Amino acid sequence: MYDNTVSNSFIDTAFDTIDMELSSSNTDASTIFPVASIANAGLEESYFSSAIRFIKESNTEYANARIQLYQNISEASSGVDVLGALSNFFGFVKKIIEKFLKFIKSIFERFIAKLNSLIGNDKFLHKHKDEIVNFNDDNSFTIKGFKYTFENNIPNTEPIVVFGEDLFHDINPGSNKTLTSSAIKQATANFNTEAAYEKFRGDVLGKTTAISSGDYAEELFKIFRDGDTTASDLDIGNAEISESKRRFLSFKDTKKAIENNEKNIKRAYDSLLSLVKKISEFNGTLSIEDFKKNLPSEFNDIEVDGIKDNSMTTDFMSTVDLYIKSKCNLIQEFSNIHAMAFTAKLDAVMDCNKQDKAILYKALDIIYREKRKK
Repeated sequence: MYDNTVSNSFIDTAFDTIDMELSSSNTDASTIFPVASIANAGLEESYFSSAIRFIKESNTEYANARIQLYQNISEASSGVDVLGALSNFFGFVKKIIEKFLKFIKSIFERFIAKLNSLIGNDKFLHKHKDEIVNFNDDNSFTIKGFKYTFENNIPNTEPIVVFGEDLFHDINPGSNKTLTSSAIKQATANFNTEAAYEKFRGDVLGKTTAISSGDYAEELFKIFRDGDTTASDLDIGNAEISESKRRFLSFKDTKKAIENNEKNIKRAYDSLLSLVKKISEFNGTLSIEDFKKNLPSEFNDIEVDGIKDNSMTTDFMSTVDLYIKSKCNLIQEFSNIHAMAFTAKLDAVMDCNKQDKAILYKALDIIYREKRKK
């Protein structure tokens, strides 16, 4: 074993490598390795932190929209007014999905720009990449780090596709279901549970077990680091160096895999968005007349001063209101879950890149030191 230990940051080994290169040339250090920009890279907000900030802002806007919906329904004088209030609320949920997709797109573009900067512009490693084959296992070394693990289908978007297939099926008069107030209440009770969120978190990470909100961040960290939560001593020999070199040189494949993740998220939520748009515009799928035809008992049928009152009963109004808000809660939380998973993966890819570069710089450093001994 080589008696030197390198930290997880490749900055620590960069200076030795730069000195080594300068000893045989008159090149300025800043043209070999962008030390200043690398040192400042750690000051940039992580992708996951950006997601948490976005989620906090989005949740606040959503809570305000729910308050407004409650006020509008409370002040409604007829079933038509109630559906109008719900339509406005659907319009806001549509904006929530659109903002989520805009966030995913912007965070992906930021990631690609950073990856291009850190890998594509690293002229030193590209220049000396062929010399890495001269590393000898006798000079293996140790780093504090992680074994990074990435699966192309994580985060999994299939759960949101399945969810969208019967988004408002239980209150759609055009469905094959028999609409009753009690059936709608039961449907709400079935999905309006913490268990629904826990199952969704597990599904997004390709697990068969549920994940609580309190455990989700840790599970996201672990799934891209072979189940570990803390760095451990890793023995680095030829096999590990070859793998780091492969990842470094095939970063275009990494970009493509992440791009596919982004496209899958967009495709799934675009489909969900189209369903919400249909409901928000009524479009023949949700109308007061359909409700009255299918659920006549849930509407008042009285006359006051010669004026017929055909408004929804208070109980049914509350039933439909709770059902729709509960479904929209799922949309809001599911998009939050996907935002956290996607950005956690981006952070892990960047951390893996930094570790790979630390390994490659250290390997080159050892190769040159061994040459000087001869």
